[in-house]
Amino acid sequence: MVDGARKGISKGIEKPVQQPVLITHGDREMSMLRKMCAHWHQESPNSEYAVIPSAGHGAVFFNLEEYNQVLRSFFGKLII
Repeated sequence: MVDGARKGISKGIEKPVQQPVLITHGDREMSMLRKMCAHWHQESPNSEYAVIPSAGHGAVFFNLEEYNQVLRSFFGKLII
């Protein structure tokens, strides 16, 4: 991994995100990224967190149907 990317990932989100945010990763994602996503979710009160089954990095490319289902559900909650 490029050193700059590693620093950015380990730094994470500087402030809790106030707007709704969807945080996802594949169930086969690198351990470090899985941990960071879980941490970002805990730190962001308006976040939703989903682990996409049978997927690695770039979960949308590994399991498009599940990813789209999660995304549609998230967007559906934003529409008033």
